[in-house]
Amino acid sequence: MKKGLLFFVILLTGLHFSYGQRFYVRLHGGYGMPATKEASSIRDFTQIKQLLPDTVAKSIDKVNITTLGGGLQIGGAVGAKLCDNLDFELGVHYLSGANVKGSATVVLDPGDANNPDIKSYVSVTLARNTRQIRVTPSLVVHGNADKKWVPYARFGLMMPVGGKTITNVSQTFDVPVPMQGPPFYLKDDSVIVQRLETKGRLTLGYQSAIGVQYNIRKLGVFAEVAHQALSVGADRTQLVQYSENGNDRLSTKTPYEKETLYFDELNAQSNNMEYNPGSFQNSFGDYDPNAPGFQKSKEDLRLVSQFSSIGINLGVRLNF
Repeated sequence: MKKGLLFFVILLTGLHFSYGQRFYVRLHGGYGMPATKEASSIRDFTQIKQLLPDTVAKSIDKVNITTLGGGLQIGGAVGAKLCDNLDFELGVHYLSGANVKGSATVVLDPGDANNPDIKSYVSVTLARNTRQIRVTPSLVVHGNADKKWVPYARFGLMMPVGGKTITNVSQTFDVPVPMQGPPFYLKDDSVIVQRLETKGRLTLGYQSAIGVQYNIRKLGVFAEVAHQALSVGADRTQLVQYSENGNDRLSTKTPYEKETLYFDELNAQSNNMEYNPGSFQNSFGDYDPNAPGFQKSKEDLRLVSQFSSIGINLGVRLNF
């Protein structure tokens, strides 16, 4: 909340000082490359734990998933001259994120001491991308605006105001015959496909750029190197598609499996199977889809995704 108030104070201050001054419009497009990496587990993006009995030991390999900030970036801004070498800008920035891919193998071990080699394997692949709209208030320090070539530096805030991250997950089962019967009932060559949509919390990041502009009367053509530093905590994730061997099975999923709400900490009262198992069991102590816990959204620890990038923008500026 404090960061949000700071943003609006800066915005209103900039508009106050720019009132009555010379205005301009700037448009740009470019491409950004990931600037950081985040360590994530395939476990974060699958429902493998809900698909199998607790008697099966699960081993899930971890992968490094690069930041989601890379991709096509387009935007524009309205600016005003504050003084000879300083402008204020209020911009809007749209990110069409590139696909980020990850994969892992889940090893399922029934724990049969007499048959230690009997294991099932699940190949998991995922692809993630982001669509995000950001508001970007900035200050621009520049050289003599009357010259043909004008170097400049821009720095300011970045606040996502819309968008979502889409994660497509595919799980393919390689199941030996002994694990296809009771008590596991796994199916060989079974393919489960899911689509998840995650929305983030209100967050402030930072953006900056250095560039040079070539002036042709009231029109300027510019090129710049831009950097964005942004981390966004997840607010909620929804399961919007779920199929087994090509058949739509979304209606068979419980509310617990369809939606996840994120919190900074969990306790024994949280609606989470690991922290509060009793809410998911019947009177016999067995996990029951009709138990109260399955009828509410899952509560989980907050995921934080990285959207930092560095890239090149090309654009035009029209002075009024």
